[in-house]
Amino acid sequence: METSDTARTEATRWLILLQEQPDDHTLKTAFEAWLVASPANAEAWAETSHVGALMAQSAPRYRNRWSQPKAPWRRKVATAAAALAIAAAIVIALTPNVLLRFTADYVTGTADVHAVPLPDGSVVHLAPDSAIDVDYAPGRRHIRLIAGGAFFEVQPDAVRPFTVATGVVETTVLGTAFDVRLDDEGVAVAVRHGSVRVESAAGLRAQLGPGDWVRARASGGAERGAGPPDQAGAWLRGELVARDQSVAEVVAELRRYFPGAIFIMDDRLAAQPVTGLYALDDPVQTLRAVALTHGATLHQISPWVLVLSKD
Repeated sequence: METSDTARTEATRWLILLQEQPDDHTLKTAFEAWLVASPANAEAWAETSHVGALMAQSAPRYRNRWSQPKAPWRRKVATAAAALAIAAAIVIALTPNVLLRFTADYVTGTADVHAVPLPDGSVVHLAPDSAIDVDYAPGRRHIRLIAGGAFFEVQPDAVRPFTVATGVVETTVLGTAFDVRLDDEGVAVAVRHGSVRVESAAGLRAQLGPGDWVRARASGGAERGAGPPDQAGAWLRGELVARDQSVAEVVAELRRYFPGAIFIMDDRLAAQPVTGLYALDDPVQTLRAVALTHGATLHQISPWVLVLSKD
């Protein structure tokens, strides 16, 4: 039986009410009556309470941007805050780009690829769940990649270098096509044609040509390699190229294409390496393939929650 949207909405309301008023016996009696009133209610409650438990166990994205309470709260206020925190975590997990709209010039949503024409004829192809700032001046062309990734097609201009900054590395070019990807693990730069210079405050200095790539880890250190030039920006063709990346990194990329939340419930599984070519237009099947490779299972708890675990 398919769970109705009405039942899901009511289940979410019950979740918040029960956490706000855990000692209200009248409320519990009313909830139990609602729960047994129909199979749809029972199914909706199973989904919602499971999601709430997962959210409580998982660190929300952008948690470091939230302020902490300055003093202890009384129990009733604390339980209400806990319920609201779960609701907020769900909202942020499902719509992480909302926080970026206040600071970015251009933002994309889930599974949204957007081409941004620049004043000099260059084009930025923004990947899903990504954001950039654009700063053009007489002596420079500067892009700040705030989140996600972008593929850049840059018009040559010998007197105005084109730079892309991420906070971890800075990439400088005169005219080329290259890809920059930013995530929690670091920054990856890959060149399709032309050449770029990549530098970081940690001492990275690299000159990249067609097919070259470099990945600067946020924790320090860098990896370099080379491959077919057309693998740079492969996501524009709907392809995910994984080069000895962790399951956690692959999941982070797939979250940009899945209209919901994806959780990994095993730290060892999250650290396992993944290499291969995968489809971005079907995140569920791609995750099933990744799970199968590592002896794990993908659980689809609802249309909008996926959980990877070792069974």
